[in-house]
Amino acid sequence: MPSFDYSPPPFTGPSTRYIYMVPEIRKDMIFDRSVDAYSFGIMLYEMTEGGVPFRSKPAEEAVKLMCFEQQRPPLETKSKSYPPE
Repeated sequence: MPSFDYSPPPFTGPSTRYIYMVPEIRKDMIFDRSVDAYSFGIMLYEMTEGGVPFRSKPAEEAVKLMCFEQQRPPLETKSKSYPPE
């Protein structure tokens, strides 16, 4: 398997593009094609909720919550088939 020498870029400002970056890249871990599912899930969240996950927080903090603290963003838009809490 080829080796990729990659260092994740440092945070350079409040950019939402880091929201789509998978935890494996942020943690400087080995990854494969399955990481595309993560970014796709973020896009689906954005489509259903109308904004990026943790949109009330700065992008850096949102990435930290998702990648390092493994928190899931809340679903505020619930369909009729969504189970009650």
